[in-house]
Amino acid sequence: MMTVHVLHAGDGYTYLTRQVASGDHQRRRGEALTDYYTAAGNPPGRWIGTGLAAIGVEGQVREAQMKALFGEGLHPDADARIQEALSRGVDRETAVAAVRLGRRFPTIDQSHEVWRDRLTAAYGEFETAHGHRPERGPERDMVRWNVAHELFLETHQREPRDDAELKSFFTRAAKPPRQPVAGVDLVFTPVKSVSVLWALGDDQVRRDVELAHEAAWRRAFSYVEVHAARTRTGAAGVAQIDTHGLVAAAFDHPDSRTGDPNLHTHVAVSAKVQGVDGKWRALDMRVLHAMAVSASETYNTAIEDELRTRLGVEFVERTGGRNRRPVREIAGIPDALIKAFSSRRAEIEGGYQVALEEYRATHGHDAPRHVQYKLAQEATLANRPTKDHPRSWAQARQAWLDQAREVLRTNPFGGQPDVEAMIRGVLGHGIQPADSQADTVDVADLARQVIENVAEARSTWTRWHVQAEVQRLTRAVVVAPDQRDELVAAVTTMALSSQSLQISAPELNPAPDALQRRDGESVYTVHGGTREVHPERWTRVQAACAV
Repeated sequence: MMTVHVLHAGDGYTYLTRQVASGDHQRRRGEALTDYYTAAGNPPGRWIGTGLAAIGVEGQVREAQMKALFGEGLHPDADARIQEALSRGVDRETAVAAVRLGRRFPTIDQSHEVWRDRLTAAYGEFETAHGHRPERGPERDMVRWNVAHELFLETHQREPRDDAELKSFFTRAAKPPRQPVAGVDLVFTPVKSVSVLWALGDDQVRRDVELAHEAAWRRAFSYVEVHAARTRTGAAGVAQIDTHGLVAAAFDHPDSRTGDPNLHTHVAVSAKVQGVDGKWRALDMRVLHAMAVSASETYNTAIEDELRTRLGVEFVERTGGRNRRPVREIAGIPDALIKAFSSRRAEIEGGYQVALEEYRATHGHDAPRHVQYKLAQEATLANRPTKDHPRSWAQARQAWLDQAREVLRTNPFGGQPDVEAMIRGVLGHGIQPADSQADTVDVADLARQVIENVAEARSTWTRWHVQAEVQRLTRAVVVAPDQRDELVAAVTTMALSSQSLQISAPELNPAPDALQRRDGESVYTVHGGTREVHPERWTRVQAACAV
């Protein structure tokens, strides 16, 4: 799967570089990820993205480069370029301006920090005076109101004219400031059985799993880059134009925060992009967020294709629990092992269920969807363990092997007597791409099924919803990895053209060439934003309106 996390300007990137091992142990070209782990720590990041050509950066990512780009919005090699300019007699202000990529990141309003510190102190004083923390309701409201009054006096040097003015000030002070966005972190993670196979297999198996994972996330990233590398220009950013591509840094990680095998890659995408007009602006995040699920499904399909091709593994559906889609795991990896190596997931889900129960007890009803999402985020961040003492690869693998042997020995449903026998039972059983099923696919029938599935979940949709569902429905169809895009495109096109009805207002005056993007769309439209509906549903709506 692929998840999207916002990176804030300043130090939002540092968790990606803190765990990188010493530069004395650089990962050489062609060197396996596991070969690197004779030293503790993760391998350094790598620069990726077609946008790199515009700034002339490549190779290994350095801490100073991340600080410049994601921390300050400057060229990754800003330090060296500034020093070179100063040595030529250029003043510092001019030197810094020359390496700035577009506008400065907005300055964060520090007033909220003052409010938070004062409020924390006031809660402590209340507890000292009354023997308990202020409870929700009148007590907490009183404390917050008093703190707001004190800050108003300090700020304006006068009493508020009335309660309305104080309330307005209170609302602004208590509202967390919008933090400037420096980029997004795209995290590509395979299903747990893939990480288990990677952790327990021999050297060749591990190498093939690494190559499959990298090929899969690069395919998904390429899909993101083709469709989401857009920026906005004009008054109020009304026009969406093409760019020269994304600038990103990829970091490979082998485990979860609880030490379970969890092969995954972070791709930190900079918010700085160069438009086709040569100007640096902010990445238009609207398309990226809208297409995130379809990009995730692209990765999920690609990892299956790659592992089927390289190792002959077979994927089968396993139930994902209440109200969840089935999860496709590698056939032959016992559920007991997947569960044993999912302690972080169990920790998060346990905290999430407790939060749901507390909400139900407090409010008398189940949490609505947006609250569920917020509680899930809080459960993920709560008690987040640190990874301050990373193990070497040799230490980690030995611990995983010992744990797996114990699970298979004690679990009567393990299915295999030892790890080596289990791995042998997994490999070489999947249908190979040489037996491609693409020619037997009924594209029209699949297109109809795609729209029916999408229509069950939502009243209207975009091409991103359709493409995500196409990936899910065609995943079990065996084709070579390089033929997958052609199959997905054929079904998606058929679904949108024959089974789905566009409800967006048509363009009465087609945009001239100068106001079109490379794909022929008008710059005054959002790429992929056209809304669609099921034709039969639209007919019913029209009939109801006529009555």
